[in-house]
This record gives sequence, structure tokens and C-alpha cells, in this order.
Amino acid sequence: TDTGGSIRQPAALCNLTGMKPTYGVVSRYGMIAFASSLDQAGPLARSAADCALLLNTMAG
Repeated sequence: TDTGGSIRQPAALCNLTGMKPTYGVVSRYGMIAFASSLDQAGPLARSAADCALLLNTMAG
């Protein structure tokens, strides 16, 4: 999950693409949130196209 960069920063350091979706796109059911309005689950992938595929799957 990404609250303050937990997806995006490692992605940048590892030459990957990471994305924090907007609030409500991906269900947070089952997550233990540190800040419920900021925590979002998002994809980490090799390209933006792969990120889009993963996000579509995660969003349902």
C-alpha cells in the first residue's frame, strides 16, 4: 500500500513504474490502514502499460 510513497519511491529506485490510485478505485477491504483516507493499494510493474493492466484487475 502507498500512504506516503511506499509504492512510488521503491519503483523509482528500481527502474519500475509504481502508481497510487485515487481514493476508492481499489477496495481497501482487509487492509490495516495507517491513515485510512491516504492508504491505497496500487500496482508495481515494469511499464505504465503493465501498471494499467494490473490496476484494471485490482479495481475489478
